[in-house]
Amino acid sequence: MISAPPEYKPISPLKSDLVRLLKAKPDGSPLGVVFVSRASLGREEMDMTPEQYREKTIDKTRQRFPDLSGVELNESASGSGSFTTSFTYQYTWEGVLIRPLVHIRRIGDVVYETNYVSPVESFAHDEADRIIRPFLII
Repeated sequence: MISAPPEYKPISPLKSDLVRLLKAKPDGSPLGVVFVSRASLGREEMDMTPEQYREKTIDKTRQRFPDLSGVELNESASGSGSFTTSFTYQYTWEGVLIRPLVHIRRIGDVVYETNYVSPVESFAHDEADRIIRPFLII
């Protein structure tokens, strides 16, 4: 379950998404996208610390966006069989500087990744936190 402001409307999720929401300008161009994906951990990932898993995720993201820059690491926390960690970064998409916030939550052998993606000029960290932090698995 995810809660977002009313200006975020559901759109068709991509293959790995559980949910995808879009906040658009009046002309339809995106102001923000929020999506949640789920993955099962592999055997080699089961013993990773939150920081190791975050670095693996950053490396994988860097392969997709070679101009990835400005990585900011946020706090990590772990408990028995679970952890949370997050980071932000920047990249360019079709000439627009983009800033995502990625929040990773491990529960047992499943990882939920929630992404808040926005052009840098409209990135709102407080809005991203209000959407991402209360994410619940039901």
